[in-house]
Parts: sequence; C-alpha cells; structure tokens
Amino acid sequence: MNAEEVESALIALAGTISGLKGIVITDRDGVQILSAVMPHSQSEPAAPQGSASRSVPIEAGFAIVADQLSKLQFGKCQHVLAMYDNKVVVHVNMPPLVLSLLVEDGADVEAVISVIPQLQTALSPVQQVVSAS
Repeated sequence: MNAEEVESALIALAGTISGLKGIVITDRDGVQILSAVMPHSQSEPAAPQGSASRSVPIEAGFAIVADQLSKLQFGKCQHVLAMYDNKVVVHVNMPPLVLSLLVEDGADVEAVISVIPQLQTALSPVQQVVSAS
C-alpha cells in the first residue's frame, strides 16, 4: 500500500466522524510521515502553524510523556487530549508513531476516540515500516 492509498483510506475513515479535520502521523521525534486533511478543510493547515519551527515538536514531547506516564502503573498510555480555545488535538501513542487527530471545537470527541482502533489497523503497515528502519 503506497502513501496515497493510506491517505485515501484515512480520509475515508475519518470522513465518517463529524468534526475530525485532519490526521497527522509523525515518528517519535516529531518528523511528519503522512498527513490527511479532510476535503471540507483544505483551506486549513494540516499541522498547527509554526510547528516546523518548534525546537521540540509536540509529538516528540507526547512520546516522552506517554513513556513516563506508563511508569505510574496505570497501564499503557493510549492517548492524550489537548484542548485549546477553538480546537482539540488527540495524540495517540502507536510506537514508533504518534497520531495527532485535529478536531474542531464542539465536535464529539468520544466519537473521534472510538475510531482510533480502526486508524491503528489501517496504519499497521506504516508502523511496521517505520519500526524496521
């Protein structure tokens, strides 16, 4: 499966969730591997503005925090929500990948979270390739 096919599959799956505006897949260092922007939100950036110029990408910070939170013996940290004035970002731990789901304010975040297992299944080939490299 090539990158365009993965992106199309992500857009199709995410299109079933109202308010999900985009999906950004990075490695644990915050290097963007793939992004899928929903067709209704082409005018918006796939990643927060200025993300390329951050000295420590948010995704890399999340990967570290997820590892540390797992040491509290609550179990594996699966995802974290970041709530902003007008957006919600759900970071999903899928080592060595981090999925960032960009959600508009007021959307049903539980519905977004419920699609995470399907996203993880769809991204399993990408996860395997990144793990091997």
